[in-house]
Amino acid sequence: MRLIMVRHGETIWNAEKKIQGHSDVPLSELGKEQVLATAAYLAEEELEAIYTSDLSRAIDTALAIGGNRGLTPIIDQRLREAHMGIWEGLNFGTIYTKYRKEYDAWYGNENGIIPGGEGVKEVEKRVLDFLNEVSFKHHDNVAIATHGGVIKSVLGHALGPEYLWGRIIDNASITIVKIKASKIVPEAVNIVPWR
Repeated sequence: MRLIMVRHGETIWNAEKKIQGHSDVPLSELGKEQVLATAAYLAEEELEAIYTSDLSRAIDTALAIGGNRGLTPIIDQRLREAHMGIWEGLNFGTIYTKYRKEYDAWYGNENGIIPGGEGVKEVEKRVLDFLNEVSFKHHDNVAIATHGGVIKSVLGHALGPEYLWGRIIDNASITIVKIKASKIVPEAVNIVPWR
C-alpha cells in the first residue's frame, strides 16, 4: 500500500503559534487556499480511499482531496493529533516559561508524556494500529488527512526518533510512504504544493 499523508491546512492557532492538540480549531482562510492547492497537486493520483482525523481541520482537508472523486472520507479518531494536555491553547513561549521543567522532560524524549496529555509512544501505537488495519484492506494508493504529530510518528517509527523532533511538517504538505509487510519506507517527505 502507498500511503499519501496530508497535514491539514493552516488554522488561526497555527498562525498564532498556539498548540492545538485535540482542540477543534477550523482552517483559516489561508489554510483553505493551501488545501485547495494541495488537492489540485494530488488530482491525478488514483485513490482507493481517503481517511481523516475526526477534527474539522482534517475533515475539511480530506473533503478537498476527495473533491470530485466520489470518495467519502472515512473518519478515524486514531488519526487525531497528539493530546497536548494542559498546553492546548498556549503558545510556545508561554509553555516554555510556565512549564519549562515539563517541556524539557518531554521534548526530545520519545518516552516523554505531556502533563494531562499523551505520550509519544501512545500516539505511535494508535497510528500503527490504524496503519496495520488499513494496509490489510487496501493495496494501492490511500490518502489520509491528519496532523503533524501523526505524520512525525510514522516517520519516527520508520527512520528513527530524530524525525519526531528535528523535522518540520508544513501545513497542507504531503508525505508519502510505502507499507509492505509492516515495513514503512518513505518515498517523499514534506512536499509543499502551495508555495
